[in-house]
Amino acid sequence: MKPRWLTRLTFTAAVLAFSSCEGDPSSDHSAPGNLVPELPSHPGNTGGAGLEATLNGQYVRVVNIEKGTWAATGPGQEVKLTFNAQGMRSVRQVFLRFQCEPAAAFALDASRFASRDPLYCPGVDASAGGGLLETGAAVLGTAPSVEGDGLLGTLTLVTGPSFTAATKATVRVLVLSIGPNRTTRDDYAADDLNLGITLNGP
Repeated sequence: MKPRWLTRLTFTAAVLAFSSCEGDPSSDHSAPGNLVPELPSHPGNTGGAGLEATLNGQYVRVVNIEKGTWAATGPGQEVKLTFNAQGMRSVRQVFLRFQCEPAAAFALDASRFASRDPLYCPGVDASAGGGLLETGAAVLGTAPSVEGDGLLGTLTLVTGPSFTAATKATVRVLVLSIGPNRTTRDDYAADDLNLGITLNGP
């Protein structure tokens, strides 16, 4: 398994490459923090975390997690969250940040995200610690943008060494950033999205 610093370096380099493919010479790519734009407050859903967010943004209207039964009984078991979107327009870049609690419930370094074609995902970064996961995907080169309704991708988590059937854990989407390039996009924070699941919940 790669050391965390190497995973983060590889992930950052890949996303930087995506940005340069978008032809944005004015962008400052000197620091990883510039990979995600500052998140403004958007009108969004209210209430607890659910499976669908109606956003009515410029580049996406609705994002949802496919319904499923999220349960695990021991370590090393996979938990999958599949994300779909409606009303996508000119989408060439997607960024997602997740909060997994408690962090010890998961082997976060084993997480992966499978994006839809033509979006390419370089991997998942868990090096920030505290149960945070980041992933992104982009359309490379001259491939057409993503339009309309369809799959965004599937996040696969793996339960940790101490996981039991009595363990309860949550996965919440903290950030969704989606659009044509890194400076022109719809940006949503956790309170706008209210998207998440409970593993071994009621």
